[in-house]
Amino acid sequence: MITLTRANLFKASSLLALDGFLQRLAGLLSTLILARILLPEDFGLVTMALMVIWFSTTITATGSELYLQSRKVLDEEDINSAFTLNILLKLSVFIVLALCSQFVAQWLETPELTEVIIALTVVNAISCFNNPAVVYLRRENKYKKIVIVGITAKLMRIAVTVTTAIIWKNHWALVAGHATGTLVQFFGGYVIYHYLPKFDTSRISKQFRFSSWILLQSILGFSRDQIDVALTGVVMGKAELGAYNNIKFISNMPISSFLQPLTSPIINNIRELIGFTDEVRLRVNVTFLFLSILISPAVIFLTACHHDVVLIVLGPNWTEYSFLLAAFSSLYFFRAFSLVLNQVIILKDEVKKLFTFDFVMTMSFLLVVFFNSERNFEMFVWSLILLEFVSRLLFILYVYNSYFDSLSSFMKINVVPIVFTFLVSFFVELPLFDSNVYLNLLYTGIIVLFSSTIFMLMFCLIMRDQKEVGYLWHTLKPILVKSYDKFFKRH
Repeated sequence: MITLTRANLFKASSLLALDGFLQRLAGLLSTLILARILLPEDFGLVTMALMVIWFSTTITATGSELYLQSRKVLDEEDINSAFTLNILLKLSVFIVLALCSQFVAQWLETPELTEVIIALTVVNAISCFNNPAVVYLRRENKYKKIVIVGITAKLMRIAVTVTTAIIWKNHWALVAGHATGTLVQFFGGYVIYHYLPKFDTSRISKQFRFSSWILLQSILGFSRDQIDVALTGVVMGKAELGAYNNIKFISNMPISSFLQPLTSPIINNIRELIGFTDEVRLRVNVTFLFLSILISPAVIFLTACHHDVVLIVLGPNWTEYSFLLAAFSSLYFFRAFSLVLNQVIILKDEVKKLFTFDFVMTMSFLLVVFFNSERNFEMFVWSLILLEFVSRLLFILYVYNSYFDSLSSFMKINVVPIVFTFLVSFFVELPLFDSNVYLNLLYTGIIVLFSSTIFMLMFCLIMRDQKEVGYLWHTLKPILVKSYDKFFKRH
């Protein structure tokens, strides 16, 4: 049994956080560079193929790593059986997929997809032979080598993708990059942990029984995160799919890289108070208020300047799809609120509610596809956005009311900031401050930030008798005073 000190735990979690941040940053930089070299059609074609691969991987999820990590005592038979189960399940599915690639391409009306699917199935088949013994490092919280391999694979993938994109200027650059990253991960696993797995079926049945619930969770997770992308690929063309996937990735960065880490300490605090309804409600409301203060100017800015932002970030080939940025940003409030309430649901041990919500959302998205007979891309996107907007709002209200017995405090804190944001975003046309796109974004950003700050200060002043406002002020005041003193002492 390995005893871990707080210092070791902090070091391990810091390494994983750094790995996640660097992976997202590298992915963003790669996207920004490639968007200026390749066309939306190239991204769309590879996204189509990857969606097929990802779904195939999802339906063969064995949960082997989770199984190995959960064992109190781990031996070679467990490791080798996990290795064997991965090969038998995933490799067989990849072979069938490669054989059916032409039919998939015909169904999606994209003939060139056949070769891309075959190439990606061959590449992903390599990952079936990854070293499962790396789990020993994870069990001992020795993440340094794992993080180094992950970052190296990402950097090598970007280097190869960008280089081949400059030379080839087509979708095969993305395939080459994916292959490079997969190969680095494969060889890296055997370099950082010297173990050669063997074919062993002695504990396959035991591991397969364990994996059944993992499979359900993986399918629901895929539906939650990728169903809209998959449906876009089925209903629309390659260019629309490429634009949808890339702009969705960029628009999600503020949530995944900023708001989610920012709220995690508050969630951890809620964990200790989960049995005290009033205290949990207070902290949830404070979190919502804090998120509203941050989200409001972002939504207004991205809605007003979506064309210029996409022009600068992705280039002129993508501006006709810039409305996607405004559409995705309109979901910031309820996606952020959902992150908070999802954690409360998990802490309450009622994960079934999340599964139900994911299932209803998936079925609802399918209805949008069914009724979108005209194949109008903009109407299709706004239908998905409106559906998710309403679904998340109803789900948030339902969860909040079921846990906290009343919606009044939620309405007091959140209605005014949200209504103000959407009124300004969609019904107030901001003037063009300068013909230079960079200066216009700068001026607009300053005006939006200043106006939103003044509005939120006035709102908090009016609501100063509410516990949430007082709690937030007493939490932020020491930080603001310390920052103010430090700034003026230096200057």
